[in-house]
Amino acid sequence: MTHPFHPLRAVLLLLLVVSGPFAAGAQSTRPLIEHVRELAAEGYAGRLAGTPGERRAAAYIVAELERLGVQPLPGAEGFLHEFPLPPEWERPLPTGLNVVGWLPATVAADGPASPTAVLLGAHYDHVGDGLAIAGIRRPGRRGPHHPGADDNASGVAVVLGAAVRLARAPERPRPVVLAFFSAEESGLVGSAHLARTWGGVPLGRVVVADMVGRLGSGPLQVEATEGVRPVVAAEAGRLDVALSWLPVGALSTDVRSFDGRVGETVALTTGPHADKDTPGDTVDKIDAGGLERLAALAAGLAR
Repeated sequence: MTHPFHPLRAVLLLLLVVSGPFAAGAQSTRPLIEHVRELAAEGYAGRLAGTPGERRAAAYIVAELERLGVQPLPGAEGFLHEFPLPPEWERPLPTGLNVVGWLPATVAADGPASPTAVLLGAHYDHVGDGLAIAGIRRPGRRGPHHPGADDNASGVAVVLGAAVRLARAPERPRPVVLAFFSAEESGLVGSAHLARTWGGVPLGRVVVADMVGRLGSGPLQVEATEGVRPVVAAEAGRLDVALSWLPVGALSTDVRSFDGRVGETVALTTGPHADKDTPGDTVDKIDAGGLERLAALAAGLAR
């Protein structure tokens, strides 16, 4: 496992302490749409990997995990895990940050906890001002604000919502890894680094939420390996979420980083749209109720 990123941690957490939404004594949970609204704000500058906007988003996620009582990975000194970015990207900072938390298993009523963990993941980076989608910064140019509400503040909100449910559950039969990846937009770099360097409890299942903010009447598009499909169908049926199955390999998202490494993989999305990677990917187009339902579904897949 990569070493946590230390130098900016004190500065990042100071930003959280002095800002209203993160003040001590704040509610440990809030409507999930509020996470989307926060991360899509102009102060995050599109959350491009290797920029101060990415660092601020990472700090926001860390504060939420700490508020929920989520722990760092066993043996890690914190939630922030640094990985190198290609130097040719010419980003202000030479590294990206994955944010990774841990909910240990509790002994199930009908037997011991599972020896394998479930990873719930979502990328939190976006495309900055829209001029670095290919991963190459273009000096001297600046584009309009790209909120990235659906892509992928919505996925972050769903994983945080699942974390709330799992943290409060009376039983967790298996440990849960909560992973928030960066540099997805430039080639799944953060998740690939995590998958390649993973040295913790074996992962038995990986569930990734990417662009899950426009559920409406559905269906939810799901890519899943065969063995876990009945579990997804059962959880979706319980929550009255219609499903549309995609073939394995159909989605270019962080789940690809775990192909061949994990037995069961699931990718959730409400589908592509014309607003992707544009200034039109805004909070007003997000289905707030759908976020809550999909958070419940993701939590169910981690049990």
